[in-house]
Amino acid sequence: MTVQISFLGKARQDPKTGYRPTRYVFDSGAEIETAFFGPALAQVTRPSLLYILGTAGSMWDVLLESQGGELASDEARLGLWERAAAGTVDNDLLEQFEPVIGERLGVQCRLRVISYADTLDAQTELVSQLAGWLEPGQQVTLDVTHGLRHLPMLMLAAAHYLERLRGVKVEEIYYGAMEMSAGGKTPVLKLSGLLRLLDWVQAISAFERDGDYARLTPLLKADGMPEETVARLEDAAFYEQTTRPGQARGKIREFLKSTPELEGTSGLFFG
Repeated sequence: MTVQISFLGKARQDPKTGYRPTRYVFDSGAEIETAFFGPALAQVTRPSLLYILGTAGSMWDVLLESQGGELASDEARLGLWERAAAGTVDNDLLEQFEPVIGERLGVQCRLRVISYADTLDAQTELVSQLAGWLEPGQQVTLDVTHGLRHLPMLMLAAAHYLERLRGVKVEEIYYGAMEMSAGGKTPVLKLSGLLRLLDWVQAISAFERDGDYARLTPLLKADGMPEETVARLEDAAFYEQTTRPGQARGKIREFLKSTPELEGTSGLFFG
């Protein structure tokens, strides 16, 4: 099951659409013109389930009007507008709009109110909520385009936690870079490389602690190092563990001689 998690902010740069409309450009060549990036991303990645998270004062009313609001009753729409203006939207109120937005987007949709995550306790609670909504083995894409400015930093830490301790696979982290717009087009950035950097820092730290070369081999393979080169490091790890230091040193020398000029994250450590 694939899950997308997007955020909704409070900015009202446009009186009708909230965010300023732009044409988002994906590396696949797809271009989608919209004000809200999350629904556009869902059109491209086709998740099984879409979470849209926002605070009690996020522009839920504007989101609804742009994504099937005409399917809801006038009374419900007015109630949402009043509650959003007052900053008192809650999950019970949003639940009635999930089928409406889901029908428009063609994906099961869940709308959730989160805190401002302005303290360590609140930040920890948000990470805990994410873990509770997701299950081991699920594939997740994170969209950090909209919402509070500190959320991308928190989501990077959350993604690392979910992958390493909860068995969730974070496929990608997306950011629609409005500030990089040119000619009415906005590039969509992929940020999952930052997760791989955290993996490297963790692996190097573990290696320095216990000297096990095998901790590095999955990351080297992922960065494109040839199998036969990585195998020399794996052999060195085996000889170290079986108390044959001379043979281990020999394999390390072979590994270093055959190590190519690496690009990507591993180039920081084997450059």
